[in-house]
Amino acid sequence: MVEEVEQEVNHPHKKAHWRILIAIIILVAGFFVYQIYSLEHLKLNNKTYFRTNTVQLKTDLKKSFDQLEIGLYYKDELYKTVHPKDLGIDLDSGTTIDRLWFERQLNAENIFKHISKDSAILDDFKVKINREKLIKYLDKNFSIQGQKVKNPTFYYDKKVNIFKYKPGVNGYSVDIDKMLENDLVLSLSQPNKLEIIVNKIEPKISDKNAAMALEQVNKRLKIRINLNNNGRLIYFPDPWDIAEWVIFQPQVDGRIELDYDKNKIKQFLNKKVVKWTKVKPVDKVTLVDDNGQIIQIISQGRVGYDAFDLDKVVDIIYQAIKDGRAIDQELAMVKVPFKERKIIANGDNWIDVNLSRQTATMYNGSTPLQTFVISSGIARFPTPVGTHYVWHKTRVQRMTGGSKKDGTYYNMPNVHWNTFFTYSGAGFHEAYWHNNFGRPMSHGCINMRLADAKTIYDFAPIGTKVVVHY
Repeated sequence: MVEEVEQEVNHPHKKAHWRILIAIIILVAGFFVYQIYSLEHLKLNNKTYFRTNTVQLKTDLKKSFDQLEIGLYYKDELYKTVHPKDLGIDLDSGTTIDRLWFERQLNAENIFKHISKDSAILDDFKVKINREKLIKYLDKNFSIQGQKVKNPTFYYDKKVNIFKYKPGVNGYSVDIDKMLENDLVLSLSQPNKLEIIVNKIEPKISDKNAAMALEQVNKRLKIRINLNNNGRLIYFPDPWDIAEWVIFQPQVDGRIELDYDKNKIKQFLNKKVVKWTKVKPVDKVTLVDDNGQIIQIISQGRVGYDAFDLDKVVDIIYQAIKDGRAIDQELAMVKVPFKERKIIANGDNWIDVNLSRQTATMYNGSTPLQTFVISSGIARFPTPVGTHYVWHKTRVQRMTGGSKKDGTYYNMPNVHWNTFFTYSGAGFHEAYWHNNFGRPMSHGCINMRLADAKTIYDFAPIGTKVVVHY
């Protein structure tokens, strides 16, 4: 009986079965050990880290990240190589490692699936991106980023008296959303690349529309606007005057409409026109004796003119330019009659010249008759102070003097109404070569307007006293 059992155990076929079973058990155990080992470790720079070494792994991962560089590319060409942190890109170590450990959980699915040896190598980095810092960096370091769009700009060229324009400029803006539409993952083994994507922003106003506006506005500059008083031309705005009034108004549809500043038109009329049209009347003044008989007409009297309806004229000019049509505008000045005054003679006639006030006043005795604004001699050629007497008079003559060497020479023909009161040549006369009365301008004479010089000429016979003082 014992022999039968021994024979049964030592049967060669049964021994083989046991060997196969043991081998299978060893292989299965080895497979599980390998899978568990593969799932429970990661490699970084050829160094192995088990799940229990996660803290150390995060520290070493940060050191590896600090050595990374990222290439900024624009239109597939390398623009610059920088550290990710300069771009606001930082390591998300927690997400990077936690994702890998999560993917390598010890569960039936992971144990029975194929795990390559390379899957344990930690090469890719999940990152956090600070968009504001990235934009700020590109604004500062990327030349095309932040270039602002500019519409065409108009300017007036005084040399040729026309408007011109500078073409519009395209703007550019980095499209951060498009740059980061795919999650950015950085690698230890592969070159890291971030493509700069920009959007071109075109001006709202095209150069074509600017050229059309330019053609219209330059036509407006040539419009003739005649400003008349009783049919007589007083003034007309020049192209540079009209240019001051122009307003370019960009529209939402890209067109440019032209408008004109009414306040500036009004300022122009006040400065250039009103002063020539608003004239105070001059009273008629006669010197009479005790019986009312006229001794002399001091002033013939002159009608004045009051200002026109300024706002109405502004509106008319505005509309004419807007419509692009020339006009002959009558200003419809209102006449202001002069008054008549009679002065009874009570003494001798004489003339007072006040150099401080730059005035000359005709007197009859102690009664002032009429005062004029004058221009006396400049500091280099002062009008002689003191009491003088008229000694010579001419209706018209040529006046010369000064020195060509020192630049004081003058030669003025046809000077009217000359009343001399010093033998050195000082006297009253017209000064048609300037309109700067009220301040010293002469070589010693008393410069006057034509009508005023004639009044003095008629008032002062030879021997009339002239008192000059400050």
